[in-house]
Amino acid sequence: MRIGIALPQFGPQSRRVDEIIPFAVEAERLGAASLWVADRLYAPAEPVVGYAGGDDVPAEFRRVFDPFALLSAVATHTSTATLGSSVLNLPWYQPVALARLLTSIDLLSGGRLLPGFGIGWSPDEYKASGVPWKGRGARFDEALDLLDLAWTADVLSYEGEHHSVPAGYVDLKPARKPPVHLGGFSKTALQRIARRGAGWLPVLQVGTTAQDPAPLVAVREQIGAPTPAVLRLNARRDTPLSALADTALASAQAGFDDLFVDLSYVVDEPSEALDRFADLLAKTA
Repeated sequence: MRIGIALPQFGPQSRRVDEIIPFAVEAERLGAASLWVADRLYAPAEPVVGYAGGDDVPAEFRRVFDPFALLSAVATHTSTATLGSSVLNLPWYQPVALARLLTSIDLLSGGRLLPGFGIGWSPDEYKASGVPWKGRGARFDEALDLLDLAWTADVLSYEGEHHSVPAGYVDLKPARKPPVHLGGFSKTALQRIARRGAGWLPVLQVGTTAQDPAPLVAVREQIGAPTPAVLRLNARRDTPLSALADTALASAQAGFDDLFVDLSYVVDEPSEALDRFADLLAKTA
């Protein structure tokens, strides 16, 4: 089983700026297989759509480090851990510029980047980013097309509904073609994963008791072909370590043996998150 951890990117943990790089270094030393970022633009004061079906968004969303800056910094101070995003909201970004940015991070890390993309759920963030909410699915697909071309083609040229790129050269290539993973549970999202041959980034919310991964197994079967996946376990302040460990072990037995824990909503200090992570590794060894 491979277990990673989310970097101190959100909320109170992110206030310890001088501890972010030491956190990554120590997590890798402890045995973290992967280090992760997410993507929030800002926290709407009166959200049109709340987080996870609620009416509001977590207070932690009010302070979020830029995921690209964080990955770039961590890339130069670590050597073995996969550097992943779960997830970047792909339609917000100009694809050619994004390809250059991700390629640079992959090269700085020695080929350790795992780019994960999602379509997002917040109309407010789309409006703030200047990208229309309508047509986001088509933008997503075109962005995937352009990333693939930028990473593999000698000459980049593209004509789509939302993006037009005149023929030109992009010689900056990643160390190897990054293994794109996609988030989502909707029928459209699962069809996209199957169609693009991408990996999947599922999520389990872990409360006060261990969670059964069986529903995720059923969803994975809908994708069709054997699909690589990295499972994110979201913990709460009242989540006991035993519930997190039992969920991780059950998930591994169900075929999700590559996973990471997000402790952003559990403790306020990066050092506390590392202590919890070390205990989790011991309980799941």
